[in-house]
Order: sequence, then structure tokens, then C-alpha cells
Amino acid sequence: MTEDKRARIVVPELVTVRELADLIDASPIAVIKQLMANGVIANINQQIDYETAAIVSEEMGCEVEPSTDEEESEEKTSAELPEWRKIIEEEDEINLEPRPPVIAILGHVDHGKTSLLDVIRRANVVAGEAGGITQHIGASFLPTETIKEICGPLYKKLEQSENTVPGLLVIDTPGHEIFTNLRSRGGSAADIAILVVDVNRGFQPQTNESLKILQSRKVPFVIALNKCDQISGWRKSETKFISQAIKEQDASIQTDLDQKIYDVVGTLSILGYQSEAFFRVKDFKSEIAIVPISARTGVGIPELLSVLVGLTQQYLQKRLDQEQKDSRGIVLEVKDEVGLGQTANIILIDGTIKKENSIVVAKRDGVIVTKPKALLLPKPLDEMRDPRDKFKPVTQVDAAAGLKIASPDLEGVLPGSTLYVATNDEEIEKYTKLIE
Repeated sequence: MTEDKRARIVVPELVTVRELADLIDASPIAVIKQLMANGVIANINQQIDYETAAIVSEEMGCEVEPSTDEEESEEKTSAELPEWRKIIEEEDEINLEPRPPVIAILGHVDHGKTSLLDVIRRANVVAGEAGGITQHIGASFLPTETIKEICGPLYKKLEQSENTVPGLLVIDTPGHEIFTNLRSRGGSAADIAILVVDVNRGFQPQTNESLKILQSRKVPFVIALNKCDQISGWRKSETKFISQAIKEQDASIQTDLDQKIYDVVGTLSILGYQSEAFFRVKDFKSEIAIVPISARTGVGIPELLSVLVGLTQQYLQKRLDQEQKDSRGIVLEVKDEVGLGQTANIILIDGTIKKENSIVVAKRDGVIVTKPKALLLPKPLDEMRDPRDKFKPVTQVDAAAGLKIASPDLEGVLPGSTLYVATNDEEIEKYTKLIE
């Protein structure tokens, strides 16, 4: 850094991290780290105000003053790029591949959340194991090929988008009222959600509670109106497409289904949401899509996945891009397992975790810094609730993914807390301060 820069720099009222890095002749990564040390999470293109920029700049050895001439500021930021900046921008191009979106499945007990996930898994020949009431959060990765196979011709329209979705990571949450805290953690990890509603029972207490979780975290969602095949008089169909299956029903059954859809529309309207059957939605950004399905027969699943992928492509790309994002995850559950010892089920939200990395996470009375004894990844279409012999030991996992970490130092880790991945002592110190 030159003495001129150390003496004084001019900073506008709003400046991106990248522009500030140019002004103080530092790398964006160094600026991001300094921001995090001050409790501010920002990516390379995010704007920060003058006060924040001044604090960071002074801590990095620069004196600042507010800009009084916009042209001077523009001239400064458009100067010739230093060599490190060229390298960073080349790396940006490499790191722009988006991660899979994290999708939470929520709803009332016995409305068919796990059954929905099971029918999707079986669609790719891999059968999901039958179970009772879900008592733990699970996660399953749905590869792009599986989604293509289920959606069939509907996927051709999705492929025309310039935004790609590299699979889906689905979190299955318990529906019983005693698992309120688990559902809250699942909701906080989600980019988008499926709210499962029984077509014959409508909104129930845990449906409303799940909706409040999504509302408080501003998580977009679609309604899966399940068990449409259990409407009295419903005629079994060979098709998996609900649009076609509805046409094959008697007029009275179509009217009955429409009434049940509008019961949900009315309930959501009272709660402040506009919604409509997916085939009547005109603006997916302002209206909640309601997709009738049967988790038992699989009808409607192609349309449900198509709506989810379409929404992700259109509205969530910035959230999914991995440009200069720190590696972090959310701890879902911590438990002692035979043969493994202390383990934590986590959702890796951004970045990469390697076996040689350190993890920094909160516990009840402080901060834990430890190296994983093992990273265990479920096979595609399997999930974290399966026995450990279904897991594959790996040395590296990329986001987004559900995985199990084994380490003897995990006792006391707080479920629901953020887990950070550190590659050196400087990052360990930074994340420790951030958690504290």
C-alpha cells in the first residue's frame, strides 16, 4: 500500500466491497474478512455505507473522508485494474456455478411430507424406506437426472433458461407439535419450501405454525395439496401429470377439487397471501402456486418439481451463486452414535468443507474449534436418517449438501447454530470472534 493511500482516500456514501478494495489497494477477500471481524456479512458486490467503509478502511491502515465529487469517485473506481484484481475476476468466473437450492418440506403431522419425498426417491428406481412419524430432520439430494426423469417433457421448457439448477437438496421436517424447534431449524436453512396440506383436512395447527416460520424468514413457498386421489369418487389415472388426471375426472369431482383449492386460497388470503392453482397463476412472484398431488401414486409430482425449479431459476439465482461466499452451514442435530461417537447432522449452505479443515461452531458455554474425524455423505436419493453403512466417507463436500460430521469435540454444540469452515488460524480467530 502506498503512502498516498495511507494518508487519505475519498469514499462515496455507498460503495461496494470490490470498489472499496480498489480504493484502499487491498484484495476484496481481505476487506470481506475485516467486515466479518466487525460483524458485517457481505459479498464482493454488496454495497456498504460510508461509516462501515470508514471503520474498515481505518482498521486496514487508511484514513478516509466522504466524497464531495461523484466524478472523482467514478474516475477512481474505473482506474486500471491492479494485477490481483484481474486474478480475482478470473476466479469469479470460475466460482459463478450456482449451488443446488435447499428446499424444506413442512406441514402438519400425517399430511404426507415424508411420503412425498419417498415417492420422488422411488421414481429413480431407488425405493425410500417406509417409516412412521418423522422424529428427526432428514435431507436428500435429488440429482438433475432424477428431476428430468420425473418432470418428463415439462423439463424441456426449464432447460431453455440460461439459469441452471444443479439438483435439489430437500430437507424433511417433523410435523408433530412436539417438534416445533426442529421445524424452526429446517425453515431457517431453506431457500424455498413446500408446504404440504391435506386436501380433505385443510390447514391444521402445525400448518399454520410452519407458515409462520416461513413468513418470519421470508422463505418463498409452494403449496402441495396432497391426497387428491382420496377425494370421494376420484378415478385412478395412469398419468403422473395432475393436469391430465383432472381432465379424466367426472365434472363433479373437478368441481369438488376446485372448491378444496379455493378453501386453501381463502385461508391464505386471510393470512395475507394471494394464491391460485398453479395452472391459473399469472405471476409466480406475487401469487403462491397450489399444486394438487398424491404422494401415494405420484400424480402431480412432475408439476410440483417443475414449479420449484422454475421459481428457483427465475428468482433465486443471486442467492445460489457462490461468488466469494464463505463456507458455512447450519447444525440440525447433534447426537452420540454407536461406532462414530459424537456426530452432527448439518446442511452445508455455501462453500466447501474438507476433512483437513477446522470447523468453528457455538456450544452452550462457548465456541468449539475442531477438525472432523470423518465426513459422511449420503448417497443421492438417500438421506441422513439412514443407517451409517449407507453413508459414504468423503474428504470433501461442496454446497449445498446434507452431511454428517463425526468429531469427539461436538458435545454441547447448539442445534440451529451456524457452523463455519476455517482453513487457517486467521479464519479460526475471525469466526470465533464472530460467534462470540
